[in-house]
Amino acid sequence: MNYSPERVAELTGLLAGQIIKAARTYAKAKAAAIFCMGITQHTVGSDNVAACANLALLTGNIGKRGAGVMPLRGQNNVQGACDISMLPGYAAVIDDDIRSQIAAPWGGTNLPAEQGLTVVVTHHAPSIQSIVDRYRADPVSAAFASNMDDFILEHQPRLWIHGHTHESFDYEIGKNRVVCNPRGYASTEENKGFRPDYTLEV
Repeated sequence: MNYSPERVAELTGLLAGQIIKAARTYAKAKAAAIFCMGITQHTVGSDNVAACANLALLTGNIGKRGAGVMPLRGQNNVQGACDISMLPGYAAVIDDDIRSQIAAPWGGTNLPAEQGLTVVVTHHAPSIQSIVDRYRADPVSAAFASNMDDFILEHQPRLWIHGHTHESFDYEIGKNRVVCNPRGYASTEENKGFRPDYTLEV
């Protein structure tokens, strides 16, 4: 089906000129990110994500800082307990009043006042170092790994765990350890380096 700006305007209630302007703004940007909630919550959710990824690839907005595709999921478990108020996420632990509020529902437990270690868990790999040599020159590798080495060196999280690749990795960027322990496709391409009992201590 042909989705011209005029056709999309009829379906969305936007003006065709607005759609054209948005498309040109995205295409001409030095770096642009697609950040959206609920895009997967459709019968064609996978197609929606693929369309966003294809658009980003076509315009060079994959694999560079400030760009990418982030189709966030709507399910609470995916977003994390902090986002559904089970835990007061993103609160400053150095604030005595906030610590007291957090501790109260748990029986007044004394919580530490110092900042803890930062552990990042993502699906997408943060560095091209998580791509095996035979695929590093492949343009499609940008859909599996970003170039966040400078960001990691600046912020120095203690540990970064990721998936999305089918090979095991364990390396360091500065003081940050990057680990990937994927099973792969059990029926066709199971990762021979997969360790089902693998645990990490931070």
